[in-house]
Amino acid sequence: DFQVQVGDRVQKDDVLAKLLSNSLTWAQKLRRAEVDSAEASLVNAKTQASLRGQELKRLANLKKSAAFSAARFEDAQKELAKADSDAARAEADLARATANLNLAQIDLDNAEIKAPYPGVVSAVHTEVGTYLNTGEPVVTLIDDTNMELEADVPASRTLGLTPGTEVTFTTRNGLQKIAHVRAVVPKENPLTRTLTTRFVPEGDAILESAAANQTVTILIPAGP
Repeated sequence: DFQVQVGDRVQKDDVLAKLLSNSLTWAQKLRRAEVDSAEASLVNAKTQASLRGQELKRLANLKKSAAFSAARFEDAQKELAKADSDAARAEADLARATANLNLAQIDLDNAEIKAPYPGVVSAVHTEVGTYLNTGEPVVTLIDDTNMELEADVPASRTLGLTPGTEVTFTTRNGLQKIAHVRAVVPKENPLTRTLTTRFVPEGDAILESAAANQTVTILIPAGP
């Protein structure tokens, strides 16, 4: 099921699409049942270990009496060690069952495709009834609230573009705004002798009409 169309604006964690979750739901219930069973087994194992411990204490109290049996005391020690081992194994089984439950819950939660950030749906890559493999695209979102400016700046003009340097840029409707250098990527294009530079617009510099790949004019300092 699809909850959005191309052009819709969404907020973070809004549901974009839902996968068929029948098998995922039952897998989660199966793992939950395994956890319940493991918890019951752990309680039983701890109870047995407690009983073996009490029996060993009773036999230890009889050491100075004629009724004391060294063989029975040794057997009780071994039975307690076995009960403790069973309890440890039950704890491990519970941990494994809990991990499987958590993984099943993650798969079930992922049956709802949610927006990782606010933005606008720019493309829908599938349709109802289509089988998708893990990792295949469902929709494309454009985060138009956190855009940056990118320019290929002549290498000779980047020496003064240290992080934080203020520049001005002009939008397509003629407005002048302020941006700051975020980074100069240290990889030169040998054909154009330019370096890719990223700028962060200041405040409300990104206007409502901003769009990905939109052209702006950036004024780069020619010298000190």
